[in-house]
Amino acid sequence: THTHTLQGIEYYAGKPIFYGIGDLWFGSASGESAAVQVLLTEKGLSYTLIPCINVGSRTYIASGERREEILARLNLSETASVAADGSVIEK
Repeated sequence: THTHTLQGIEYYAGKPIFYGIGDLWFGSASGESAAVQVLLTEKGLSYTLIPCINVGSRTYIASGERREEILARLNLSETASVAADGSVIEK
C-alpha cells in the first residue's frame, strides 16, 4: 500500500528512491503523479522525472507552471536534485 500522493526523492547508497509516485492511471487525491524514465547507457543509469496530472480519470503529462511547481516541490531533498528538465541526480 502507499499514500496515493506524490512525495519526495532521496538517494540512499548511491541509488534513488522515488517515494509515493502517486497514481499514474487512477486519479490521486492531489491530482498529481509522475513517471520515472530510466535510461541505461554505457555510462550507467540516468533518471528523468515526468510530472503528470490526473483530470477526469485521465492522466496527462504536466506542462507549463504546473510542471514547474511539481518539479520544484520534488526538488527539496537533501540528497537528490531535480533539474528543470526533470533529470534527477545525487547531491
